[in-house]
Amino acid sequence: MIDVGRHGRAAALAWPLLGLTYPVNFSGHPAASIPVGMADGLPVGMQLIGRRYADADVLAAGAAFERLRPWRDHSAQAASG
Repeated sequence: MIDVGRHGRAAALAWPLLGLTYPVNFSGHPAASIPVGMADGLPVGMQLIGRRYADADVLAAGAAFERLRPWRDHSAQAASG
C-alpha cells in the first residue's frame, strides 16, 4: 500500500502514472502535459515531448493546441455534468 501522507487520494492515484513519465524526466527532454478533453466523464491529456533543450518548441506547440482547442470549453462541460 502506498503511504499517501498529506497529499491524500490524489497522490495515491497519480503514483502509478509516474511510471509513464519518468523516462522523459530523466532524459533531459522538455515535456508538457496538455488537457485535451473528456472521456467517460474523466479528463484526458496528451504529453508533448521535444528535442533536448527545445523547451520553447514544446511550449509553443502546447500554446498552439490550446488556441485551437481551448481547455476552458471542456472544463465547463465537465462541471455542468
